[in-house]
Amino acid sequence: MSDFGDVSVVGLSGRMVRGVMVAALIIPTMAGVQAQRPRTEESAARLAENSERAPLFAATEPLTVTLEADLDDLQRDRDEALEREGSLTFRDLEGRPITVSVQLTTRGDFRRNRRNCNFPPLLLNLPRGRIAGTIFGGQNKLKLVSPCNDERDDYQRYVLLEYLLYRTFNVLTPVSFRVRLLNVTFKDSSGKHQERTRHSFVIEDVDRMAERHMAEESDWPQFHPHNMEARQATIVDFFQYMIGNTDWSAPYFHNVKMIRAAGPTYLVVPFDFDFAGAVDANYATPDATLGIRNVRQRVYRGFCRDGLDYTSIVSLFNERKDDIHALVRGFDPLNEEERQDLIEYYDGFYDIINNPGRLRREIVNACRPVGV
Repeated sequence: MSDFGDVSVVGLSGRMVRGVMVAALIIPTMAGVQAQRPRTEESAARLAENSERAPLFAATEPLTVTLEADLDDLQRDRDEALEREGSLTFRDLEGRPITVSVQLTTRGDFRRNRRNCNFPPLLLNLPRGRIAGTIFGGQNKLKLVSPCNDERDDYQRYVLLEYLLYRTFNVLTPVSFRVRLLNVTFKDSSGKHQERTRHSFVIEDVDRMAERHMAEESDWPQFHPHNMEARQATIVDFFQYMIGNTDWSAPYFHNVKMIRAAGPTYLVVPFDFDFAGAVDANYATPDATLGIRNVRQRVYRGFCRDGLDYTSIVSLFNERKDDIHALVRGFDPLNEEERQDLIEYYDGFYDIINNPGRLRREIVNACRPVGV
């Protein structure tokens, strides 16, 4: 697991991709960059401004919405290729109720599996023409994260904690997915399931996130760590270590997106944190090859980067510590014990990075060597 020249990449639920030599990894070329649709600087700036000012992510108070669909059908048949009809009811910017048709598809891997969850995560495809001028204006496709077992309170807590992890990463870098908390009332048009209201959240679409940085999503089969922007990639490495998440891989785009900004500059953006130790979901287990007993134990999965100033990364996390604590303490949907537990888990990370010996031993010297 330590040598990128003989890759063993941890995947969801312990699955692995093995034996891929570094020479086989895709190294981006200018030909690959030029093949993508060109954008003028003016049009990119206009898209960046529009995406940055999107009303959905301009505030943090929970939105109250109603999602109606054949929930029985969604629970029974989870084929992600099927698109179902539904409706979304919410209030417009003037406070008037509005209902629009939406297309729903199931998504994900672990949580889409019936053995793991009684309700799958959804992708909402919104009608752009109908939502212009509303809180959802400028959006198109949004991932909806809701409790995958709506019969147990702990699954509601997992959603709230995962939402806070996204918000924590927002505090550290703007090159991150924005999220918005929702109070969703789920109505079953088949009449077979009772109406229920759950805390959920939506995630900014990758195209909108990229547009905010005058960038575009960059999709490769694999990607050599040397070609990632070193500082952003290391912020991601530290953050994943902070939250106790090992269920990701930047070179293989597992729970990570890549965007290409000017230069070209390739920026890593993580998502999907429910297997993190900070969430501590009862279904989350670490890969056996990592040598840890549970997801609360941290393992640094970052790659070694010659010449990187780790001091500046530590300084960034220290500078944002009070903001991160304030974010958690002010999050009322979690109770005081749950908020304090998350802060204490974060503080375990801060104990490490502010102890020179532990920082060197557990992070700097624990990095994974990168082949040439």
